Amino acid sequence: MSRVLSFCLAALVVLLAAAAEKTLDAQYFIWNGDQVGCLLFEVLWKATERGVRVRLYNPLPHRGSRALGYMTDFGRLNRRMHNKSFTVDNQASVVGGRNIANEYFGAGRQNYFAEIR
Repeated sequence: MSRVLSFCLAALVVLLAAAAEKTLDAQYFIWNGDQVGCLLFEVLWKATERGVRVRLYNPLPHRGSRALGYMTDFGRLNRRMHNKSFTVDNQASVVGGRNIANEYFGAGRQNYFAEIR
């Protein structure tokens, strides 16, 4: 059941991106260059070709050398940004705990995450 939910969520994000007319805002902590990451990147690229303004936010590159401080300060590590959101035309949003990577959507060889009920 969790694999079906994962694929449905991935399909919803792709369909929303394909339907975007004006803006598309994506905020994720992890975005891998695997099947899921490349598929969503391709959909976003096509949206820009249609004239959609696409904004991606990932806080890690903005941290610079401060990221090294996480190695010894576990309290701060647990307070890092966990927000994930995908908003289309300021009308529809998908929010939650999934990053953009195979393992979060059950698309890889192993399924590392499962839905908790």
